[in-house]
Amino acid sequence: MPIHLTRLLRTARHLRASQVGWRLVHATRLRLNKIRSGNRRWSVDGARFGAVACERPVSIDPASLRPVADLWRKGSVEYLAIQGDRHDWQGCGRPKLWRYERQYHSELVALAVVGTADRNASRLDEAKELITTWKDACPQPHGDAWEPYPVARRILNWSLAGYAAPSLAPELAPGIAGQLRFLERNLEFHLLGNHLLCDAAALVSGSAVVTSAEAARIGTRGEAQQER
Repeated sequence: MPIHLTRLLRTARHLRASQVGWRLVHATRLRLNKIRSGNRRWSVDGARFGAVACERPVSIDPASLRPVADLWRKGSVEYLAIQGDRHDWQGCGRPKLWRYERQYHSELVALAVVGTADRNASRLDEAKELITTWKDACPQPHGDAWEPYPVARRILNWSLAGYAAPSLAPELAPGIAGQLRFLERNLEFHLLGNHLLCDAAALVSGSAVVTSAEAARIGTRGEAQQER
């Protein structure tokens, strides 16, 4: 047999029947997303960033994030030791993992943490610009930005950014609520493992920092999925 077919068979024999079914569902969703009209509005009523109560405050070292924030200020991003233009949200021609990391928004956390630590309003303005330019460039549900795993990683980072820089809350809250709604409907049952764990963590984290009509219910589902 060709090597790729042999590898496929070795991999597929470990799959659960449910994963095969969910893979078909996932593939169908991706194809439908390509032809759906792009939506740049969150369509979430009353979402706001709620008070975050932590038994142990989250400590984030700004020094470790400053190089990321500085690179963003210079107009660049870097993943897998490959730099790119910060204004290019699609990453055409880049590896799939590079395009995925482009959608995680680790830079948002860096700008929020460094801006708050340095009391630098321009950093926070750059964080707000990141949110608005991404939203314009990546309408739901098109492209890599709206595959479930990048959505989950982005929810985690948006939640952390809002915790680090409360002034970003008005921009972040509707987006987190909207992405929670999307992710709940697109959990990665076809992959299981670390992807599904990350999905569940994002549901819990996002619902913990946002108050909306759906957030509490979504958070409960995330907790149940983590326990399972």
